[in-house]
Amino acid sequence: MRAVDAASLPISREETLRYLRHRGGPLTEEMEALLKSCEEELRAAARPRYCHRFLELERRGEALALAGGSALLPGWQIAALLEGCDGCALLGATLGGEVDRLIRRAQVEQMARAVVLDALGTAAIEALCDLAGEEIRRAAAAEGKSCTWRFSPGYGDLPLDCQRDFLGLLDAPRQIGLTLTPQLMMVPEKSVSAIIGVGAPSGEGPRRGCEGCALQKNCVYRREGLHCAEKLG
Repeated sequence: MRAVDAASLPISREETLRYLRHRGGPLTEEMEALLKSCEEELRAAARPRYCHRFLELERRGEALALAGGSALLPGWQIAALLEGCDGCALLGATLGGEVDRLIRRAQVEQMARAVVLDALGTAAIEALCDLAGEEIRRAAAAEGKSCTWRFSPGYGDLPLDCQRDFLGLLDAPRQIGLTLTPQLMMVPEKSVSAIIGVGAPSGEGPRRGCEGCALQKNCVYRREGLHCAEKLG
């Protein structure tokens, strides 16, 4: 488990504005002040933590599986991502439950503030995953291996129920306090689970972006000329 100082977490203003569906142009003084105060409040509430674990991959018939796990990794997209990999790293990350409580309080008291806090929280958990991804890459590089970008259950055709196996193998409830509801919702909500292929010859998988996304035909971002593809992480 790694704990990160929330004050030093590199929360991207650009990513925050994208989650707020900002179309560019200067911000009003009121919006600048709201962003600043919300970011200060979120940093004070956040307790960023992550854990990861390197595992071998197994082939069970035509499907891939995690060594030591019970669930298969179905879908062509995860198979393409892990092509050429002999192992993987599982990642779990969270901002902590106080961020959820902060957002819920704002939803009752001032919805505009709640929306900004939610966007900042999403940008913050992505920043935390980027930090964790860099640690994983350094560890893999020390053994002469490269990594793919991260891929989360629910992205593309990888089912959400893979999260059960991921969090179990990570011992995430004990390590970082990250659990799942029966409906597969993460608790705390500002959390991420993901898999990163290790040993890929080029350090790449299928192209990340609209072409590989199962939601591209109904995407609200694409209708507005935007995209949601994440940074390499």
